[in-house]
Amino acid sequence: MAQSEKNGEPPGSKGNAAKQAASGRGSISTPRGSNSPKVTSASTPALLGESPFWVERMHALLYVDILGSEVRRLRHTDKHGESIVKFDEAITFVVPVEGKEDKFAIGQGNDIVLVTWDGHSQKPPREVLITVGQGRKNKVTVGKVDPSGRLWIGTSDHLDPEARTSSTRGGLFSLDRGRQLKKHVGDISGCYGLEWSLDGKTMFFVEPLKKTVDAFNFDAEKGELSNRRVLLDYTNKMRGEPRGLTIDEEGKLWVASFGGSQVLRVDPESGEVMKRLPVPCRDVTNVAFGGDDMEDLFVTTCSSRLEPSERNAYPGSGTTFRVTDLGVKGTRARHFVL
Repeated sequence: MAQSEKNGEPPGSKGNAAKQAASGRGSISTPRGSNSPKVTSASTPALLGESPFWVERMHALLYVDILGSEVRRLRHTDKHGESIVKFDEAITFVVPVEGKEDKFAIGQGNDIVLVTWDGHSQKPPREVLITVGQGRKNKVTVGKVDPSGRLWIGTSDHLDPEARTSSTRGGLFSLDRGRQLKKHVGDISGCYGLEWSLDGKTMFFVEPLKKTVDAFNFDAEKGELSNRRVLLDYTNKMRGEPRGLTIDEEGKLWVASFGGSQVLRVDPESGEVMKRLPVPCRDVTNVAFGGDDMEDLFVTTCSSRLEPSERNAYPGSGTTFRVTDLGVKGTRARHFVL
């Protein structure tokens, strides 16, 4: 059964909550231990930051600016800031390829593209692996790898999360090492978040217009889904709507709240909101654990939706934030087996 946040909306206005978190005055609950999490800016602002992925071999976070058509590499040890590659079309995700240090799968338009990138080149070679979606407007929105190494892909008619549509032409697909594309779910508004339980038996899925985090039974060997049900319902007195999500080593979900200025820690069985992490911006898009010990939480955000009058209330919008002292470690993200 889906659950709402126990105490309803956090006290105070959205703007005040954001300013408190930015100054360290916000109330941030921790999974365990007595230290309060520290939320710091780790990047230059993006229009629509998304798809954070910690790459252990690079000691770096990769993420994308969808509306800026960029793939970014962020290392806190870099003296010269971020490495940014500009593309000619919106990039929606970036995932490393298993066993190939310079190969990455990206979502670009309708295509899944294999990119060969050394971390510096501004014109990396590209090869289209497969075309996904229905028609010119139906684009790839998300990509994430399951426990067996398949790449799962969501599509939608709108990339910008401020756009609203009643279209149900979106779908959920998987791509295996033989480059075989399989459609699993159709007639949906889109997909903005994917994750799997620690035992690999459940897949979690975010459909934007429903404003829910849903769960499927998942057969890792066959890559098949069944028994879709609602885990967390944002229409039940909760701020914002769900976007990207990740999982920690204790098996709990961390869910980005777009329009809600926070990240939620959620029980994957009951849907109970266990903790909330205020973030100093309104539109939180995605989350990923990283750092050499997987103790940091990276949070991507969006700046494109703000009106000029709102920018003072949310000065950190578009920034990728680094959260430390959470008291819990994350799990390492999987690479695409190609």
